[in-house]
Order: sequence, then C-alpha cells, then structure tokens
Amino acid sequence: MIKKSYLIFSMVILLIFSTSFLWASESTNCSEKSVTNVKESADTKIKPKKPIRLIEPTLFDTPAGKLKFGNNNRGGDVYFHKNGKIKQGWLAEPTEIDTPAGRLELYVISFWASGNIRSVVLDNQEVETSVGKLKSYVVSFYDGGGISSIVLDKQMVKTPIGELELKDNIEFYTNGSIKQVELSEPQAVDTSMGKVKLKDFVKFYKNGILKEGELAKPRVVNMPSRIIKLYYKVFYNEDGSIKW
Repeated sequence: MIKKSYLIFSMVILLIFSTSFLWASESTNCSEKSVTNVKESADTKIKPKKPIRLIEPTLFDTPAGKLKFGNNNRGGDVYFHKNGKIKQGWLAEPTEIDTPAGRLELYVISFWASGNIRSVVLDNQEVETSVGKLKSYVVSFYDGGGISSIVLDKQMVKTPIGELELKDNIEFYTNGSIKQVELSEPQAVDTSMGKVKLKDFVKFYKNGILKEGELAKPRVVNMPSRIIKLYYKVFYNEDGSIKW
C-alpha cells in the first residue's frame, strides 16, 4: 500500500511539472537564455517576468507569505506571471500554508495572476471539501477561492446519486456541488429509469441532478412514445428525465 501511494504521488508530481512549461508559456518560454541564477536572500523582492532557476533554496515574498523555493534543497525553477507575481514553484521543504481548503502541508504551490492560490500538491493529505474530508494529492482552486478539483486515490465519496467509490479526479462547481467524478469500477446507481450500472465518468448539473453517465452495458428504456436502446451513454435533462 505504501509503495502504491508513493507511486501515485510520484506520478502526480511528474504530471504537475510536465505542465509547468504550459503554465509558464503565458508569460515566457523557458529557454536557457531566459533563466537567471539566484542565490539565497533573506527577502527576495525581484519581480521578473521570466522564470528564475535557483542555485539554492531562496526566500520569496508571495501572496501566501514568505516562502522558500528550491526542490529538495537543490534549487529549481520559479515561474512568474506577466504582472511579475509568482506563478509556480516547488518548495524547498514541506511547508504548512493557509489555503482556501484550510491549513495544508505543501510540496508545490501555484498562484493565479490575481495572487490567489491556484493549486497545491500534497502527500495524500486529508482535505475538507463540500462533500466531506477526502485524502488528496492535488487540490486546485477557482480564482475566487473555492475548490475546483482534487486528485485522489480510490475512496468512498458521497455524491448526489449515493456513496460511490471514486478515483483520480473530482471536479466541483463554484457553489461546491460536484460537477464530474470518475468511478473506480462499474457501479449501480439509482436514476429516473431505475437502477443503472455506470462506468468511468459521471457528470452532474449544478443543482445535483445527474447530467450524463457512461453505461457499463447497453440498456433498453421505455420512453412515453417508444422503446429505445442506449449503448454507450445516457443523458438527462435538469428535471431528471432522459434526454433524447
């Protein structure tokens, strides 16, 4: 179990940093010419628009307070928005920080251009969400502060259609209701057409009504005017009726 958790955590870290260049591309490309070496300073206030390559852990002023960046005490890259505010970086060591989801111990942090926290990387830490406490590896936030998504290992989660075993990713609306989940395996749920076995991704409307789901097997449905057979997906209207 420990090896599995470590593997998942490593994959999450790899995913986050494989997208670093995409995030950074809004401000600059990360060529060697655009990288600057920076030594440790008690109060680094420089605000470049290009990424900085640290040669040792360095303290920066950030919207979340003074944070020391530099992966595993070996330095690392810090990215910036066009307005000069810090965009993303790997912390020198696990650091407790106040986030919109409470006080969490972080490895990586990224910010919106506004200065609000955009996402954080954790070590399978318990996070308070609108559907209860969930163990997560990555938490992303809306610019306004609410949780937009979390990455997690398999666990039971309360959803609008019952408690389901979920994996990988849960997306939320700005009001905190679930937008989309990924099932760990095919599971039977109660719907307006009775018990249906769904698989993979399930989506909801903002009001919690089931929006669409992927069928584990074809399903015959009695409609008011005819009988239809659904093969791959089922879609619903906001009142719960089948969309056809």
